[in-house]
Amino acid sequence: MSGLRARLQAIPTGSYAAAFCIALCATTFYSMKPVFIKLAFGHGASVDAVMAWRMALSLPVFLIIGIRAWRQREEKPKAAQIAEAAGVGILGYYGASYLDVMGLQYVSAQLERLILFCYPALVVLATAFIRRQPISRRTWGALALAYAGLGLLFGHDLQLGGANTLLGTALVFGSAVAYAGYLMLSGRPIASMGSMLFTAIAMSAACLAVLTHAMVFEGAAVSRISWGALGWMAAVAVISTVLAAFLQSEAIARLGAARASIVGSTGPLLTSVAAVFMLGEPFGLFHVAGLSLATAGMVVLSRKRN
Repeated sequence: MSGLRARLQAIPTGSYAAAFCIALCATTFYSMKPVFIKLAFGHGASVDAVMAWRMALSLPVFLIIGIRAWRQREEKPKAAQIAEAAGVGILGYYGASYLDVMGLQYVSAQLERLILFCYPALVVLATAFIRRQPISRRTWGALALAYAGLGLLFGHDLQLGGANTLLGTALVFGSAVAYAGYLMLSGRPIASMGSMLFTAIAMSAACLAVLTHAMVFEGAAVSRISWGALGWMAAVAVISTVLAAFLQSEAIARLGAARASIVGSTGPLLTSVAAVFMLGEPFGLFHVAGLSLATAGMVVLSRKRN
Protein backbone atom coordinates (compact mmCIF):
# COMPACT_ATOMS: atom_id res chain seq x y z
CA MET A 1 0.00 0.00 0.00
CA SER A 2 2.93 2.36 0.59
CA GLY A 3 3.92 1.84 -3.03
CA LEU A 4 0.40 2.70 -4.18
CA ARG A 5 0.40 5.79 -2.01
CA ALA A 6 3.75 6.95 -3.42
CA ARG A 7 2.55 6.45 -6.99
CA LEU A 8 -0.67 8.38 -6.36
CA GLN A 9 1.18 11.26 -4.75
CA ALA A 10 3.65 11.35 -7.68
CA ILE A 11 0.79 12.09 -10.11
CA PRO A 12 0.35 15.84 -10.67
CA THR A 13 -2.71 17.03 -8.75
CA GLY A 14 -3.96 19.12 -11.65
CA SER A 15 -3.92 16.26 -14.17
CA TYR A 16 -7.55 15.59 -15.08
CA ALA A 17 -6.65 12.50 -17.14
CA ALA A 18 -4.79 10.97 -14.21
CA ALA A 19 -7.63 11.79 -11.81
CA PHE A 20 -10.12 10.25 -14.25
CA CYS A 21 -8.04 7.05 -14.44
CA ILE A 22 -7.89 6.84 -10.65
CA ALA A 23 -11.68 7.21 -10.45
CA LEU A 24 -12.15 4.61 -13.19
CA CYS A 25 -9.93 2.10 -11.38
CA ALA A 26 -11.93 2.65 -8.20
CA THR A 27 -15.15 2.08 -10.14
CA THR A 28 -13.80 -1.13 -11.69
CA PHE A 29 -12.77 -2.55 -8.33
CA TYR A 30 -16.09 -1.59 -6.74
CA SER A 31 -17.96 -3.11 -9.68
CA MET A 32 -16.51 -6.54 -8.94
CA LYS A 33 -17.84 -6.53 -5.38
CA PRO A 34 -21.37 -7.89 -6.03
CA VAL A 35 -19.92 -10.66 -8.20
CA PHE A 36 -17.39 -11.68 -5.53
CA ILE A 37 -20.11 -11.60 -2.85
CA LYS A 38 -22.50 -13.69 -4.96
CA LEU A 39 -19.72 -16.25 -5.37
CA ALA A 40 -19.16 -16.26 -1.59
CA PHE A 41 -22.91 -16.80 -1.06
CA GLY A 42 -22.62 -19.76 -3.43
CA HIS A 43 -20.10 -21.29 -1.03
CA GLY A 44 -22.51 -20.99 1.90
CA ALA A 45 -21.44 -17.66 3.47
CA SER A 46 -24.06 -15.64 5.40
CA VAL A 47 -24.49 -11.86 5.25
CA ASP A 48 -22.80 -11.35 8.62
CA ALA A 49 -19.96 -13.71 7.68
CA VAL A 50 -19.41 -11.88 4.40
CA MET A 51 -19.31 -8.50 6.13
CA ALA A 52 -17.19 -9.68 9.07
CA TRP A 53 -14.53 -11.40 6.98
CA ARG A 54 -14.42 -8.51 4.53
CA MET A 55 -13.67 -6.07 7.31
CA ALA A 56 -11.45 -8.38 9.37
CA LEU A 57 -9.17 -8.91 6.38
CA SER A 58 -9.19 -5.19 5.56
CA LEU A 59 -8.72 -3.70 9.04
CA PRO A 60 -4.96 -4.44 9.48
CA VAL A 61 -4.17 -2.66 6.20
CA PHE A 62 -6.21 0.40 7.12
CA LEU A 63 -4.58 0.58 10.56
CA ILE A 64 -1.05 0.38 9.11
CA ILE A 65 -1.79 3.02 6.49
CA GLY A 66 -3.47 5.21 9.09
CA ILE A 67 -0.52 5.06 11.49
CA ARG A 68 1.91 5.99 8.72
CA ALA A 69 -0.28 8.80 7.43
CA TRP A 70 -0.71 10.12 10.98
CA ARG A 71 3.04 10.17 11.64
CA GLN A 72 3.72 12.03 8.41
CA ARG A 73 1.36 14.89 9.20
CA GLU A 74 2.90 17.83 10.99
CA GLU A 75 -0.49 19.20 12.01
CA LYS A 76 -2.50 16.42 13.61
CA PRO A 77 -6.28 16.33 13.12
CA LYS A 78 -8.39 17.41 16.06
CA ALA A 79 -10.68 15.01 17.92
CA ALA A 80 -13.74 16.51 16.24
CA GLN A 81 -12.23 15.94 12.78
CA ILE A 82 -11.39 12.32 13.63
CA ALA A 83 -14.94 11.77 14.91
CA GLU A 84 -16.35 13.30 11.74
CA ALA A 85 -14.24 11.01 9.52
CA ALA A 86 -15.24 7.98 11.61
CA GLY A 87 -18.92 8.87 11.40
CA VAL A 88 -18.79 9.32 7.64
CA GLY A 89 -17.01 5.97 7.29
CA ILE A 90 -19.60 4.18 9.40
CA LEU A 91 -22.37 5.66 7.25
CA GLY A 92 -20.73 4.66 3.96
CA TYR A 93 -19.13 1.32 4.79
CA TYR A 94 -21.23 -0.03 7.63
CA GLY A 95 -24.73 1.24 6.94
CA ALA A 96 -24.55 1.30 3.15
CA SER A 97 -22.56 -1.93 2.89
CA TYR A 98 -24.87 -3.93 5.12
CA LEU A 99 -27.94 -2.83 3.17
CA ASP A 100 -26.18 -3.67 -0.08
CA VAL A 101 -25.07 -7.17 0.96
CA MET A 102 -28.49 -7.95 2.39
CA GLY A 103 -30.11 -6.83 -0.86
CA LEU A 104 -27.78 -9.04 -2.92
CA GLN A 105 -29.50 -12.07 -1.42
CA TYR A 106 -32.63 -11.18 -3.39
CA VAL A 107 -31.57 -9.44 -6.62
CA SER A 108 -29.09 -10.14 -9.40
CA ALA A 109 -25.64 -8.56 -9.40
CA GLN A 110 -26.64 -6.57 -12.49
CA LEU A 111 -29.78 -5.07 -10.93
CA GLU A 112 -27.88 -4.33 -7.72
CA ARG A 113 -25.22 -2.37 -9.58
CA LEU A 114 -27.79 -0.46 -11.62
CA ILE A 115 -29.67 0.51 -8.45
CA LEU A 116 -26.45 1.74 -6.84
CA PHE A 117 -25.89 3.59 -10.10
CA CYS A 118 -28.54 6.01 -8.80
CA TYR A 119 -26.17 7.56 -6.30
CA PRO A 120 -24.70 10.19 -8.70
CA ALA A 121 -28.24 11.37 -9.41
CA LEU A 122 -28.96 11.43 -5.68
CA VAL A 123 -25.83 13.54 -5.13
CA VAL A 124 -26.96 16.00 -7.81
CA LEU A 125 -30.48 16.26 -6.37
CA ALA A 126 -29.29 16.65 -2.78
CA THR A 127 -26.66 19.23 -3.74
CA ALA A 128 -29.26 21.28 -5.64
CA PHE A 129 -31.64 21.09 -2.67
CA ILE A 130 -29.01 22.11 -0.11
CA ARG A 131 -27.77 25.00 -2.23
CA ARG A 132 -31.35 25.93 -3.15
CA GLN A 133 -30.53 25.91 -6.83
CA PRO A 134 -33.15 25.16 -9.49
CA ILE A 135 -32.62 22.03 -11.55
CA SER A 136 -32.61 22.57 -15.31
CA ARG A 137 -34.83 20.74 -17.77
CA ARG A 138 -31.78 19.04 -19.21
CA THR A 139 -30.85 17.67 -15.80
CA TRP A 140 -34.41 16.47 -15.16
CA GLY A 141 -34.33 14.78 -18.57
CA ALA A 142 -31.06 13.06 -17.71
CA LEU A 143 -32.48 11.85 -14.41
CA ALA A 144 -35.59 10.59 -16.21
CA LEU A 145 -33.44 8.58 -18.63
CA ALA A 146 -31.39 7.08 -15.80
CA TYR A 147 -34.41 6.05 -13.76
CA ALA A 148 -36.26 4.78 -16.84
CA GLY A 149 -33.37 2.41 -17.45
CA LEU A 150 -33.46 1.27 -13.85
CA GLY A 151 -37.23 0.85 -13.99
CA LEU A 152 -37.00 -1.25 -17.13
CA LEU A 153 -34.56 -3.74 -15.64
CA PHE A 154 -36.42 -3.70 -12.32
CA GLY A 155 -39.71 -4.52 -14.06
CA HIS A 156 -38.07 -7.41 -15.91
CA ASP A 157 -36.57 -8.88 -12.74
CA LEU A 158 -39.77 -8.25 -10.77
CA GLN A 159 -41.63 -10.66 -13.05
CA LEU A 160 -39.06 -13.32 -12.25
CA GLY A 161 -38.44 -12.65 -8.56
CA GLY A 162 -41.67 -11.15 -7.23
CA ALA A 163 -41.59 -10.03 -3.59
CA ASN A 164 -37.91 -10.92 -3.22
CA THR A 165 -37.05 -8.44 -5.95
CA LEU A 166 -39.06 -5.72 -4.19
CA LEU A 167 -37.29 -6.37 -0.90
CA GLY A 168 -33.86 -6.56 -2.47
CA THR A 169 -34.44 -3.39 -4.48
CA ALA A 170 -35.54 -1.46 -1.38
CA LEU A 171 -32.47 -2.58 0.55
CA VAL A 172 -30.03 -1.73 -2.23
CA PHE A 173 -31.70 1.64 -2.88
CA GLY A 174 -31.28 2.42 0.82
CA SER A 175 -27.61 1.58 0.35
CA ALA A 176 -27.42 4.02 -2.58
CA VAL A 177 -28.91 6.79 -0.43
CA ALA A 178 -26.41 6.11 2.37
CA TYR A 179 -23.48 6.03 -0.06
CA ALA A 180 -24.57 9.30 -1.65
CA GLY A 181 -24.50 10.79 1.83
CA TYR A 182 -20.99 9.39 2.33
CA LEU A 183 -19.77 11.04 -0.87
CA MET A 184 -21.26 14.41 0.03
CA LEU A 185 -20.00 14.37 3.61
CA SER A 186 -16.50 13.12 2.85
CA GLY A 187 -15.31 16.21 1.00
CA ARG A 188 -14.59 18.35 4.07
CA PRO A 189 -12.65 15.77 6.13
CA ILE A 190 -10.65 14.74 3.05
CA ALA A 191 -9.68 18.37 2.49
CA SER A 192 -8.66 18.82 6.12
CA MET A 193 -6.61 15.65 6.65
CA GLY A 194 -5.84 14.22 3.20
CA SER A 195 -7.38 11.26 1.42
CA MET A 196 -5.09 8.59 2.89
CA LEU A 197 -5.59 9.45 6.55
CA PHE A 198 -9.32 10.08 6.06
CA THR A 199 -9.80 6.71 4.36
CA ALA A 200 -7.82 4.90 7.05
CA ILE A 201 -9.87 6.47 9.86
CA ALA A 202 -13.22 6.12 8.09
CA MET A 203 -12.65 2.51 7.08
CA SER A 204 -11.16 1.47 10.43
CA ALA A 205 -14.23 2.84 12.19
CA ALA A 206 -16.51 1.01 9.75
CA CYS A 207 -14.54 -2.22 10.21
CA LEU A 208 -14.91 -2.04 13.99
CA ALA A 209 -18.64 -1.31 13.67
CA VAL A 210 -19.16 -4.30 11.35
CA LEU A 211 -17.14 -6.68 13.54
CA THR A 212 -19.04 -5.57 16.64
CA HIS A 213 -22.34 -6.10 14.83
CA ALA A 214 -21.30 -9.59 13.68
CA MET A 215 -20.16 -10.68 17.13
CA VAL A 216 -23.38 -9.41 18.75
CA PHE A 217 -25.75 -11.07 16.28
CA GLU A 218 -23.82 -14.21 15.19
CA GLY A 219 -20.96 -14.62 17.64
CA ALA A 220 -18.40 -17.29 16.84
CA ALA A 221 -20.60 -18.59 14.01
CA VAL A 222 -19.07 -16.00 11.66
CA SER A 223 -15.74 -17.85 11.87
CA ARG A 224 -17.23 -20.98 10.32
CA ILE A 225 -16.76 -20.31 6.64
CA SER A 226 -15.57 -22.53 3.80
CA TRP A 227 -12.19 -22.02 2.14
CA GLY A 228 -13.93 -21.20 -1.13
CA ALA A 229 -16.02 -18.46 0.46
CA LEU A 230 -12.96 -17.18 2.32
CA GLY A 231 -11.07 -16.84 -0.96
CA TRP A 232 -13.80 -14.71 -2.51
CA MET A 233 -14.05 -12.61 0.64
CA ALA A 234 -10.31 -12.00 0.44
CA ALA A 235 -10.91 -10.67 -3.09
CA VAL A 236 -13.66 -8.39 -1.75
CA ALA A 237 -11.39 -7.17 1.05
CA VAL A 238 -8.27 -6.49 -1.01
CA ILE A 239 -9.69 -5.45 -4.38
CA SER A 240 -13.17 -4.09 -3.69
CA THR A 241 -12.53 -2.59 -0.25
CA VAL A 242 -8.92 -1.58 0.44
CA LEU A 243 -7.73 -0.63 -3.04
CA ALA A 244 -11.13 0.72 -4.12
CA ALA A 245 -11.56 2.87 -0.99
CA PHE A 246 -8.16 4.55 -1.25
CA LEU A 247 -8.55 5.14 -4.97
CA GLN A 248 -12.07 6.54 -4.50
CA SER A 249 -10.94 8.96 -1.80
CA GLU A 250 -8.05 10.11 -3.99
CA ALA A 251 -10.46 10.59 -6.89
CA ILE A 252 -12.78 12.70 -4.71
CA ALA A 253 -9.82 14.77 -3.58
CA ARG A 254 -8.80 15.45 -7.22
CA LEU A 255 -12.18 15.65 -8.97
CA GLY A 256 -14.71 16.50 -6.26
CA ALA A 257 -17.64 14.34 -5.16
CA ALA A 258 -19.92 15.17 -8.10
CA ARG A 259 -17.39 14.46 -10.86
CA ALA A 260 -16.04 11.37 -9.11
CA SER A 261 -19.56 9.99 -8.86
CA ILE A 262 -20.14 10.56 -12.58
CA VAL A 263 -17.16 8.38 -13.47
CA GLY A 264 -19.07 5.59 -11.74
CA SER A 265 -21.37 5.52 -14.77
CA THR A 266 -19.18 2.75 -16.18
CA GLY A 267 -19.89 0.56 -13.15
CA PRO A 268 -23.07 -1.22 -14.29
CA LEU A 269 -21.50 -2.21 -17.60
CA LEU A 270 -18.42 -3.63 -15.89
CA THR A 271 -20.59 -5.53 -13.42
CA SER A 272 -22.80 -6.91 -16.20
CA VAL A 273 -19.82 -8.28 -18.09
CA ALA A 274 -18.41 -9.91 -14.96
CA ALA A 275 -21.83 -11.27 -13.87
CA VAL A 276 -22.47 -12.86 -17.26
CA PHE A 277 -19.08 -14.57 -17.46
CA MET A 278 -18.51 -15.41 -13.78
CA LEU A 279 -22.05 -16.00 -12.49
CA GLY A 280 -23.86 -17.07 -15.64
CA GLU A 281 -26.50 -14.35 -15.26
CA PRO A 282 -28.61 -13.66 -18.36
CA PHE A 283 -28.03 -10.58 -20.49
CA GLY A 284 -30.86 -9.89 -22.92
CA LEU A 285 -32.67 -7.00 -24.53
CA PHE A 286 -34.05 -5.73 -21.23
CA HIS A 287 -30.54 -5.55 -19.81
CA VAL A 288 -29.18 -3.79 -22.90
CA ALA A 289 -32.04 -1.26 -22.95
CA GLY A 290 -31.94 -0.59 -19.21
CA LEU A 291 -28.18 -0.20 -19.14
CA SER A 292 -28.21 2.04 -22.24
CA LEU A 293 -30.88 4.38 -20.88
CA ALA A 294 -29.22 4.67 -17.48
CA THR A 295 -25.79 5.28 -18.98
CA ALA A 296 -27.19 7.87 -21.40
CA GLY A 297 -28.78 9.70 -18.50
CA MET A 298 -25.52 9.77 -16.54
CA VAL A 299 -23.58 10.97 -19.60
CA VAL A 300 -26.01 13.86 -20.11
CA LEU A 301 -25.91 14.60 -16.40
CA SER A 302 -22.11 14.72 -16.40
CA ARG A 303 -22.22 17.61 -18.86
CA LYS A 304 -24.35 19.74 -16.59
CA ARG A 305 -23.31 20.78 -13.09
CA ASN A 306 -26.71 21.53 -11.69
